Amino acid sequence: MSPTLKELQNLRLQRYPQTKDPNLRAWNAADEYIIQYLAENIENFHEQRFLVVNDQFGAISVALNEFSSEYMTDSYLSGLAIEKNLKINWPDNVKATAFSDGCFDSRVLKEAAAEKYFSVVIIRVPKHLSLLEYQLRIISHHIDKNTMVIGAGMTKEIHKSTLSLFERLIGPTRTSLAHKKARLILSNPEIAPAPMSSFSSYMVANPVLPDKKLTIFGYPGVFSREKLDLGTRVLFDHIPPLTDEKVIADLGCGAGVIGAVIAQAYPTMRVILSDESAMAIASARKTFIENNLTNGSFYQTDCLENTGTETIDLVLCNPPFHQQNVQTLSIAKKMMHQSSNRLSSNGSLYLVANRHLKYSGVLKTCFKDVSIVSDDPKFIVWRGRSPRK
Repeated sequence: MSPTLKELQNLRLQRYPQTKDPNLRAWNAADEYIIQYLAENIENFHEQRFLVVNDQFGAISVALNEFSSEYMTDSYLSGLAIEKNLKINWPDNVKATAFSDGCFDSRVLKEAAAEKYFSVVIIRVPKHLSLLEYQLRIISHHIDKNTMVIGAGMTKEIHKSTLSLFERLIGPTRTSLAHKKARLILSNPEIAPAPMSSFSSYMVANPVLPDKKLTIFGYPGVFSREKLDLGTRVLFDHIPPLTDEKVIADLGCGAGVIGAVIAQAYPTMRVILSDESAMAIASARKTFIENNLTNGSFYQTDCLENTGTETIDLVLCNPPFHQQNVQTLSIAKKMMHQSSNRLSSNGSLYLVANRHLKYSGVLKTCFKDVSIVSDDPKFIVWRGRSPRK
């Protein structure tokens, strides 16, 4: 039996992190469109090998579970959602498997997976064009001329630059008609496998040690991969002098620039770097290695989960307010609550945010002492002290 649009609507799907916002579902019209297209255009599902890339919360992977399907994601949160939703809908028969954590280099492609080919590749268009290019380069090593390559996204997510990447890295490309503001990208593989793209890098002066510099490395799609973002620059101006702190956390570390600044300035302190992106953690590791920093610990996880049990003395954070292409404060709120739970009684959270984001109320539920240490036209640096346990 092939999956149908009706079956997708009848699946039990949850976002992760879960949200009470009724406007945020665990699937959208792009997921519905791709399942409908597959049902109408593929006859023998059990003879196909599916690869699903960037499945946001598992809608496509769950619908294709009974067939030979694998999924690839850079996101720890998406991976959790896929696993949870597979178990909810197929409690005794989960067949879909993870292809990888989404982080490849040429060596990994050659040694681990270069002989694996798929007959159908489905890729949800990611937010960052550089990540799409990186993933299409990976895909090009796992398809042949008979592979059906299908991109999917909302019309506002698909641009001429998006289509040109499919055309350049996969082959001749066309788009479907729009349906419920969603669109499909249909490519015919005719291009030879593309070489893998490499890290971007840039140099920054250490704001704590002005005579020292750091080289920051970032995989495609990683936050702060090409330059220091303005919010982090503002946060750097307000990092307090550190004396008795032993454990510092760079929460949502991206390419690791905050953690690297602290690690270089305070080499005896342990620096925890956590991010839900596999490529962010790989970038942060590269940043530490290339700068000869040895006091970092790296975790791909949900905020501070599974990063140890010791108390933390200082958390530095520039939190996201999007999950994929949807604006949400749920991740930032979880970062604040987890920081409060892990901080020592005298510990502090320093958080930089766009000034329009309403974080005051959440911070006050997490900390007894909440103050603004910087208030410029675009960013606010919040400080939370005396965590409420």
